[in-house]
Amino acid sequence: MLKRQDYEFVLYTLAPVHIGSGVKVTSKESIQENGEYYFPEMDKLYLFLEKNHPESLPAFEQYLLDSGSKTNKRKSRLIDFLNDQKIKERDFGGFKIKQNNLVERLNEVSLFARDGLGRRYIPGSSLKGAIRTILESEYFRGKQISWGAKSGQQFDDIFNNIRVGDSNTIGESNFSIVQKWDYARNKDPKPMPIYRESLQPLKK
Repeated sequence: MLKRQDYEFVLYTLAPVHIGSGVKVTSKESIQENGEYYFPEMDKLYLFLEKNHPESLPAFEQYLLDSGSKTNKRKSRLIDFLNDQKIKERDFGGFKIKQNNLVERLNEVSLFARDGLGRRYIPGSSLKGAIRTILESEYFRGKQISWGAKSGQQFDDIFNNIRVGDSNTIGESNFSIVQKWDYARNKDPKPMPIYRESLQPLKK
């Protein structure tokens, strides 16, 4: 029987790190003002309007249905809707992130991975994949490695007995909205219209 050995790792980010949750938030669901990005809970916003501004409900429902056509761009941003309705409150749950001065205007943001309580964390599967990449590039250096089960062969994957747990939850202050850039050899880097909630560089 293999002897169990436990290890604890401390991660240190050298560049922005994004691990997606599969959830994207558009400008119809976020507010960019006063040096912050605010991502409210839309159901709480609806309940707030229902209680305090019932006259704005039909306009809000139409706003949600509107696709934000080129002829009426104002309908595509939540901040414009709230200003049009003269609603100054900004307490609708959700979360805020300090504005990144390199990002001028957001259209869609991919959110970071979250647990069932909405807390950001790094899944163990992502950590295990990172460890595997490090082993391949730094330790094995191009050698033939047995990954996964092979037909008719004994299962001897070196990761078979390695278990990697999820990270601790990560506080909101460690995140920023970062634009994705396309890097290719012998070509100038190009910015892409993709924005992601990412761990900031130089974070433990």
